[in-house]
Amino acid sequence: DYNSLYNNKPLINVYQEKQTYNYLKKKNKRPFILTRANSFGSGQYSFHWLRDNYSKNEYIKYSISGIFNYNIFGIPFTGADICGFNLNANGKLCARWYNIGAFYPFSRNHNTRSASDQYPWSFGEDTEIIIKKDIKYRYSLLRYFYSQLFLISLNEKGSFFKPVMFEYPNDIYSYEDIESKIMVGDALLICAFFDNKENDKEFILPNSHFNLYPSGENILDYSYENDINIRKKSLSGKLSELHIFLRGGYIIPMQNTFDKYILNSHYLREEKINLIINPDQEGYSKGVIIYDNDEIDPILNKTYLHVGIEFNKNKLHFIVYNWGKKYNDFIDDVIQKIYLYRASELNKNIYKKGIIEFLGGKKNE
Repeated sequence: DYNSLYNNKPLINVYQEKQTYNYLKKKNKRPFILTRANSFGSGQYSFHWLRDNYSKNEYIKYSISGIFNYNIFGIPFTGADICGFNLNANGKLCARWYNIGAFYPFSRNHNTRSASDQYPWSFGEDTEIIIKKDIKYRYSLLRYFYSQLFLISLNEKGSFFKPVMFEYPNDIYSYEDIESKIMVGDALLICAFFDNKENDKEFILPNSHFNLYPSGENILDYSYENDINIRKKSLSGKLSELHIFLRGGYIIPMQNTFDKYILNSHYLREEKINLIINPDQEGYSKGVIIYDNDEIDPILNKTYLHVGIEFNKNKLHFIVYNWGKKYNDFIDDVIQKIYLYRASELNKNIYKKGIIEFLGGKKNE
């Protein structure tokens, strides 16, 4: 009854999501429930996509603030319709949207309803090349994405896709043009463009070490004087350029997807991982890798593998927080290479044997 003292209409979506979630679990399936309708409590059961948007450049910017908000609301796995939903996109708009949309927590193109010529490959080879490159970048970082999102499920982290001010609250410049500078997890900074003009743009980066991903090119050094002129960086607005920076003090897992054809995440798990280490000004960095094998309730049953990583005093430490299971079906828990950014600034002893130590658990075979 609409006039009832207890009007449940705003919670109908939560009841439906809960019922669907429990039904799938009874069928021994891992729930993936995507919804547009949501309310308090939805984040326990479902993921979210932002409403039907428009194929306009300003909606790229709107999508970022929308995802910021839903991370605050407790639904971090959120995204918008890449290239827009209503109206018709064009090649430049779609390419620009993929530059950031490929790194949404939930990444989906849903622009094909209006006409068959709205498929991404319909905009020509140049656009297709850019989109493929962006998706390969995303796939290279999926292990990092998954580990960071898992930490949120463990209540060890808050937002995943967030404004820079969440990591640098005392930096007044982090509150300016907040959609243009995005932290993905704690370690990655993405600088975003919203128009198709391909003009260069000046960004004031946070006061940290930053290196370009994946090449390792040195972009910014930590400035004790907090010199704004040093932190101002002119970045290329070309549609073919991505501006993803690894923050000093962090270690991330990545996989080489750039010269391989990876159809989906199942095939990705058949690829070994690499570690990228970017020490801070004290020579320290940290990271995490988390695996599960698509089990039902891996957190409740503690069937996941949770490994912390630290680089300190030229030694690499692996700390096992939860052992979980050994996943023999896949090899992406095997480290193939370790890349060290800023190696010339560190003691040459790092190149000697014996730099790896295992602490706090069983040594991985």
